[in-house]
Amino acid sequence: MSDSDLGGLANLPEKCQERILSLALGLDRSEIAPLAAPIDRAVSLPNDGCVSNSWDDLVSRGYMISDNLLGTSKDDIKKIRVECEACLDQSCRRGGMGGGGSSKWTESQARGDEITILSLDEERRAGREKLADLMESIQSIKSDLQALGFRVDGKVSFQLARYPGNGARYARHRDSSSSSPTRVITAICYLNQNWDPQMHGGQLCLYHEESSTPGVDPCVLISPTAGRFVVFQSEMEHEVLPAFETRYALTVWFKRESLNIPAPMSASKPHSDEVKNRSASTSGTIFVSIACYRDPECQWTIYELFKKAEFPDSVHVGVVWQCRVGEDDGIMRIAGDQKWRKNVREIRLPHDQATGPCKARKLAESLWAGEDFFLQIDSHVRCVDKWDTKMKDMLAVAEGQSTSGKALLSSYPPNYEGQGPSATTPDETLPVLLCAESFDQDGMLRIAGRRLSQPHDAPIPTLFWAAGFSFSKSSLLAEVPYHDFPFLFFGEEISMLARIWTNGWDVFAPNSVVLFHQWSRKDRPTIWKDGLVDNELKKSSQQSIKDLLQGRDTRSGIQLGDVRSIDQFWKHCGVRFSEQAIEERGRWGGMKRSDFLE
Repeated sequence: MSDSDLGGLANLPEKCQERILSLALGLDRSEIAPLAAPIDRAVSLPNDGCVSNSWDDLVSRGYMISDNLLGTSKDDIKKIRVECEACLDQSCRRGGMGGGGSSKWTESQARGDEITILSLDEERRAGREKLADLMESIQSIKSDLQALGFRVDGKVSFQLARYPGNGARYARHRDSSSSSPTRVITAICYLNQNWDPQMHGGQLCLYHEESSTPGVDPCVLISPTAGRFVVFQSEMEHEVLPAFETRYALTVWFKRESLNIPAPMSASKPHSDEVKNRSASTSGTIFVSIACYRDPECQWTIYELFKKAEFPDSVHVGVVWQCRVGEDDGIMRIAGDQKWRKNVREIRLPHDQATGPCKARKLAESLWAGEDFFLQIDSHVRCVDKWDTKMKDMLAVAEGQSTSGKALLSSYPPNYEGQGPSATTPDETLPVLLCAESFDQDGMLRIAGRRLSQPHDAPIPTLFWAAGFSFSKSSLLAEVPYHDFPFLFFGEEISMLARIWTNGWDVFAPNSVVLFHQWSRKDRPTIWKDGLVDNELKKSSQQSIKDLLQGRDTRSGIQLGDVRSIDQFWKHCGVRFSEQAIEERGRWGGMKRSDFLE
């Protein structure tokens, strides 16, 4: 095998570069210049006619490649290819990304293959013996994987894929995701004879290590040559480059038994003992929920969470990326040290399926895996040192002050300036209290953060709640899960607060600064700027919220808690919602005007 077989994209002829880039980026050829240099540290395999990496490479590098492990002859490959063609012609569907339901990502720009799910027994019954033999041969490596220490005690599943040429590709992704969390090892056998990667493209690109150069991702490019067998860890990011010839691949996933991860996505409340048992297995851990809409700052937010934590091993992040295919691929990552990648779970959605914060936060909640504490933040945040310990300590004090013992911390954090590694945070120490500000033209209550004039020794009881900074025990997820109100922006916080408070929770403002937030939107895309807001759905969501906040049945089926009444809630907040009026208590967050800085 020659170096050009597996070399970087820049090693390809200019014509092939143009064909790949024009399809991948949607540009005219006149807009494209060939790459000046190969991908940094891209791997070229030995020029020895075949590749036979050892199983140890799967552990040390995360992947292995072999041209002779399965022992499939050229004649067998031809017969298997014919059987695969017949199988796909008989039954196939478009591939998708992002799991099932409405979150399925089926844009051809993201994924252009046709697939069918295979069963070994069914292939035998259909008389496709050669294909069945290959499936059985691949399945037999399960014992080798177990000997290496991989937990693959679950089912083995098979998928046959055909890329029809014309630039069909598969965008960068992971096989192990929220929709398929039990996948451990991915194995692929290619069935493409006379494949010329310089003309046909279609290489598998494995992102096997983090770059030392900003904006450059090291990878190994693997040509889908007939009989080639690739095995890699399913959490490894990878993509299929645009293919200009029909391309066949048999993929096999080796899985572990179900994780039984609770997904608090419904309004039903589990028994309190169930919540207690879940958290007991992960004592002291924190789950951080992040909803990200095309935000390049998110990678640095995640970086800060681990860098500034006193106990970073106990921090686990669940992020929902809502990004434009191709244009935003580079931001769906963690900045800096990649050692914490194992602590990050993610869901990826195309940006035009975004419907506002509620959907994204609800999806992020589904990534919770039983951690003790729950932190919800926005995607543009910076942290103080030992933020994790400081939040836990303040929460413990707040729980002692709470009448119910159920407390959460919430506030609008101070602003930070700049972007990425150049961001700077102010020397702010005074706490911020949330106060009612006004009703907007849609009848939604707006909240403002007001800085207190004096420091406080303990968390401060507050009347309101902020979606961009909420820290509590994770039992909140079971009692008050998010609901998907499409295009609800202002109204999200007051409706969640009503549900939180009527379920018996008390809200406190942190008495010291632990987070910073970038309040300016000028340097990042928004759902409004992208023209995605559906005003009819927005009005429908707002009406559901108004019904909820006045104690009426809602079309959404979401209910208030039964510990406190909605009338008690509005009296507590100092707001007369039906009259669109704010009392002094609400305007100053339960304190006096003199308690605040001018």
